[in-house]
Amino acid sequence: MNHPKGILELSVCLMAAALCFCRCGSEGEKSLSSDAREIKLISDYTEISANSSKVPGYWGRQFGDGRKVFLYTLDRAYKKGEVIMVEGPYGTAMAAVFDDKTRVYESGQATIIIVVRKAVRSGSGEGGPSAPAKGPGR
Repeated sequence: MNHPKGILELSVCLMAAALCFCRCGSEGEKSLSSDAREIKLISDYTEISANSSKVPGYWGRQFGDGRKVFLYTLDRAYKKGEVIMVEGPYGTAMAAVFDDKTRVYESGQATIIIVVRKAVRSGSGEGGPSAPAKGPGR
């Protein structure tokens, strides 16, 4: 069953991501903006399905409000339990989410997706900053 509102929200999120990845002249920047969020990863690298497309990344919990979010990134450098600062556009989309217990995709799950434009390790300083996260088109 199609969800017009979910498809619209996903489209807006992906268009915002495309605009972020098309920006010029700031590839060398290492600092994050004030819009960065601190996220604790609660999964290893995985994927969800949104609008019939596989979306790779990680599950995480946002510090402060504890919201569960999905981080859309091609960067496989992180592990479950790590804390990272991420920057990028976000939105809510209806997604099919893989349930590790039942081993099936549960469809129609409202999911907050952050399209990771930049990410750095956070916390006690272990590992230092990472390279900018790889975006969907890289």
